[in-house]
Amino acid sequence: MRAPAQLERHYTLAATIGGQALPAFRESLLDVAADGSGRVVALGDGHVRVFTAAGEPVRQWRAGDGAECLAVGPDRRVYVAGAGRVEIFETDGRGAGGFTFGDAAKPPSVSAIAVHGPDILVADASARIIRRFDAAGRQRNLIGDQGKTKTFMLRTAGST
Repeated sequence: MRAPAQLERHYTLAATIGGQALPAFRESLLDVAADGSGRVVALGDGHVRVFTAAGEPVRQWRAGDGAECLAVGPDRRVYVAGAGRVEIFETDGRGAGGFTFGDAAKPPSVSAIAVHGPDILVADASARIIRRFDAAGRQRNLIGDQGKTKTFMLRTAGST
């Protein structure tokens, strides 16, 4: 029997975002997303930064305290989440609303956010669930709270 071939990963630098116009991420780069127009939106060092597809800076604004992750919705708004709060920003950085969730005494540990149609999905790592909200911030349901494993099992594309 022949041993399976080893696959080796090779990485090539495609682009560097930031350039000279905005300071580079000095302490943290927490999350990156793309909007529908080819721009790149990044969260790091307490700011949301927007870049062209070529990596040229467009704008930046201050992210809320405790921001951990971001997503760009189909409406091109930027959704920033962390510490039991979701902040919503227009494409130019103006605040467009937001909401809090969870227990203020023990805020949820937010690890990811996604916007799918009218739903805002927030992964709460401490509770091991996904919280599903509507556009107004009302919690519609919890995903994963009925499982017996008390954890998520992830499967990557191509795995069996």
